Amino acid sequence: MKRLSPLKRLWPGSLRGQMLLLLLAALFAAQALTFVIFAEQRWQAIIAANRGQVISRTLTVVRLLEALPPTEHAAIVAATSTRGFKVSLDGESAVEASPPGGRAGAIEARLKDLLGREGAMDVRVEAGEPFFGHHDEAGEGHHDEAGKKYRDEAHEGPLSLLVAVELGPRRWLNLEHRLPPPQGGWFGPAATYLGLTVLLLACATWVIARRITRPLAALASAADRLGRGEDVPPLSERGPLELRRTAHAFNRMQERLHRYVRDRTRMLAAIAHDLRTPITALRLRSEMLDDEEERGRFVASLDEMQALVESGLAFAREESEAEPVRPVDLQALAESVADDLVELGGAVAVAAGSPCVVRARPQALKRALRNVVENALRYGAWADLSIERGAESVRLVVEDDGPGIPEGEIERAFEPFVRLEASRSRETGGIGLGLAIARGVMRGHGGDVVLTNREEGGLRAVLVLPQA
Repeated sequence: MKRLSPLKRLWPGSLRGQMLLLLLAALFAAQALTFVIFAEQRWQAIIAANRGQVISRTLTVVRLLEALPPTEHAAIVAATSTRGFKVSLDGESAVEASPPGGRAGAIEARLKDLLGREGAMDVRVEAGEPFFGHHDEAGEGHHDEAGKKYRDEAHEGPLSLLVAVELGPRRWLNLEHRLPPPQGGWFGPAATYLGLTVLLLACATWVIARRITRPLAALASAADRLGRGEDVPPLSERGPLELRRTAHAFNRMQERLHRYVRDRTRMLAAIAHDLRTPITALRLRSEMLDDEEERGRFVASLDEMQALVESGLAFAREESEAEPVRPVDLQALAESVADDLVELGGAVAVAAGSPCVVRARPQALKRALRNVVENALRYGAWADLSIERGAESVRLVVEDDGPGIPEGEIERAFEPFVRLEASRSRETGGIGLGLAIARGVMRGHGGDVVLTNREEGGLRAVLVLPQA
């Protein structure tokens, strides 16, 4: 048995399961991509807001100091300093001069532009790594100790940014901006949204898949029952357009099959019935023959023709009767056939076994089995019956000790009115309908009859039935 890979073992076999898994996988992929884009845009928005806040605060303090006399600068510095925003007037810059460029350089250039200080007064900016999300492209390796201290603290706490604005000779306004890090509380609502979306989509997918798979399951069951020869009621033509068309096509196919079988059976019965009249007329005329030997041969031929006609009528009669399908115990059926033939002098044995129940037409199945066993007794001295159970089928096995059948003639043995026995005697060779009827009955049940020659001599006939 071929071993499946772990991925194939996890892949559901039903259409409903595959639809559900594919839609959920697509949803997860789409939501994951959405979350990545959302998180990136949120981070960029926070960075932009922090930059705007830093620039706004810096401009406000600088313009206040420029607008008021120096005697009030100390009060302004004290008033504008808060927990996350420290302001001081010092003789030196808290930020070491660095080459222009990088993200800190962009803030520095923006502040110079807004303050109108191109070269006359200096503006310096130093940012810790968490403030921008990655290293400052131009300022790495050029920070003083104070900046390094602020940057290291920012890794564990708020985001930090140092700004130094030169107000005059040896007069620097140093500003330390400490901003809280982005909050991670957005993940909970996002996960809740994803869970609700998955739940709603799973429910909708389940309903849609169920609406599709239920008619398909009914169609598969009806086709299987029709193949077994059961009388299947017409399928309900409901649901999506494609399923309605499929059900309608199945109903039309079933109607045509039944009509074809009825027409064929009716024609066979009519032919067999109409042959009775000329056979009877020929029998009456045969009585006028003077030659006893010639009259005997003529009557024997008419008797054979009569047997053929009666067999045809019996076959047509059984085909036309709609025998219902019901549970049948094959063990009991085999024993019943064996008992009937033993009473007629046949040597038939049935292997002991437990009950084996299948769904079948009991009378038709009994006739098929009886025909095969009678065929075995016609050519052999005894017949053995046994039942073999498989995973998907049950087999009725009939073995005999006869001469067997040449390999090239096995399929011909199933053709109607074909007798492989050379004597052409009805007592030894029958009329050639037994195996044909048996195969027709078994195929009508969704099974078959298979003939093989036994190595030790004789024939092995296997009547195959699908499991109930």
